[in-house]
Amino acid sequence: MINSHNQLSNEELVCFKYKFVLPNNVTASLIFDSSSTSSQINYDYEYQVAGERRNRPKLVVKQRVHVNYQAGVITDTLNVSFEIINPENKGKEFFLGADISPNSHMFLDIDYKRNGDGNFEIFEIRKGVTLLYSSDENEKNQLIKIAESPVDIETIIECKYGKFDIPLAMSDAKERLFINISENHST
Repeated sequence: MINSHNQLSNEELVCFKYKFVLPNNVTASLIFDSSSTSSQINYDYEYQVAGERRNRPKLVVKQRVHVNYQAGVITDTLNVSFEIINPENKGKEFFLGADISPNSHMFLDIDYKRNGDGNFEIFEIRKGVTLLYSSDENEKNQLIKIAESPVDIETIIECKYGKFDIPLAMSDAKERLFINISENHST
């Protein structure tokens, strides 16, 4: 805590971060501080589509699921982001030292909000800073499911027995993988 003289008081703020690896090569980071009842968990996962030459991947998908908890209970928002890298298109065009090659890098950000049924429903989808979809502006049936994609997106994430299954980017065996998120910290 900072008092009126901008000095730390006797109650210093202590921030904790625990990082551990879960099954399916998911890395979880639990972050919280000593002065509040809120915490967050970030789940990180990376999937690579094998390329044909020199063990270079054809496509890399880095996925992050960001979950906030207040007093041990999941909040009403959830974020899933994807960084999609096409290594074959990288290094073809530069501007001020930055790689700006077309179709080499994309960020996809999906915000979910809890609906009246207690499930999470897509609220907004952004590609970089561009808004692609907003439930405030569009009908829910305007979302399109893309076939043959390593990115697995659910329009509604249902709560089943106090848990949410967030889909991960596809595995090499084309099986669906999930991050299992609890509605409560204690569950």
